Amino acid sequence: MPDPEFTKEHGDYIILTQEEFNAGYDYVIAPQPKKIRYTSDYRVANRGYRGVKFIKDGDPGTVYIGTPGWTIPYGNELNEINSYYLYSANWDEDEQLYVAERTAVEKYKTAEELEAKGYTIVTDETSGQRVEVQYIDTNYKYENYSTEAILLIDKHGNEYGAEVWNWDSGSTQYNVEELDWREDKGCYYSHYDEGQLYIGDPPYDSMEEIEAAGYTIVLEDQPVDYTITGSVEALPRSLYQDQAGNRYFYDFDYNLYSIYSISDDNTITYGSGKYYIGALAEGVDEDALQKAEHEELCDDFKWWIEGTEYHHIGSESTDMLIGDTNLDGHITISDVTSIQRHLAETHIFTDEQLALADTNGDGEININDATHLQKYLAEFDEIVLGKQPTA
Repeated sequence: MPDPEFTKEHGDYIILTQEEFNAGYDYVIAPQPKKIRYTSDYRVANRGYRGVKFIKDGDPGTVYIGTPGWTIPYGNELNEINSYYLYSANWDEDEQLYVAERTAVEKYKTAEELEAKGYTIVTDETSGQRVEVQYIDTNYKYENYSTEAILLIDKHGNEYGAEVWNWDSGSTQYNVEELDWREDKGCYYSHYDEGQLYIGDPPYDSMEEIEAAGYTIVLEDQPVDYTITGSVEALPRSLYQDQAGNRYFYDFDYNLYSIYSISDDNTITYGSGKYYIGALAEGVDEDALQKAEHEELCDDFKWWIEGTEYHHIGSESTDMLIGDTNLDGHITISDVTSIQRHLAETHIFTDEQLALADTNGDGEININDATHLQKYLAEFDEIVLGKQPTA
């Protein structure tokens, strides 16, 4: 845990130039498992996104790519688009793909509105269908279509990658795939490709199991890994109390709700902040708990100190961001995606998220809320979060 007096004076980070760092610090070096990244032919061929190709009158040399406001992974269906975000793009010979700029030249415009501005959807001469293109943006990296793994070798010297799977239940497994180093590509490629029948090893539950199966973990001298203790998430928490005035809050871990009790007699002080030690409460009658109105915990952080979990409770406020459905404290296109996932039932909202998802204030959660939030992000003048648009 950072020293409170130091962080009060300097903040949580020490800012140094590379020269200052090299002059005052040395890495702690020790043999550690070598980590590499690998990809596959399928991932390379299907990297990036899918969009609709546009050209503009008077600018035949520039290609524009239209999207529905969020990225559609290449290989997925690009359904009918009601309105477009439009990005200029250039062909990249090295990538053999279009590379789109990060800033849209047009936002939330229908095809007709874009046509009035001189933009035309490119169509196939034979079929007459719109042309869809594969593209990446300027922020797209190798990490987007590769996997990190621990490098292994077998007794014959063949190389393998052990990908780490961390499950919501808290368990860890390792998926082992045989790899080839491709000199012309400068990276590892998996033998297994999507669309093929996987006939490799079943997942292993530990590195010890991997070694028992005949693999050797490749070690190399490198800076020692470390874990930073500190805030790991910032999510609103609502206070509850029983008839005796005891206070509690709910926490959602590993697909289960847990109830924690908090007390002014069980706190620590960190800098100028007050921290309650959240004790797991057992035998609490949930039906007897009532929500303590006007005591919304909007500055809740978790800390781990020597294996003990602490919940930091800062300012108490009822302020909540309508539209912040992923509860990260900001309103972005990710919140639109969060609503769409809820509607598609791939991720079900909590009551808290449902209250924030009614972005147009009509009392219902549907696709209109996602559209309303998109218009807000596109800075439509008449759009206010939590209220229906004026006629």
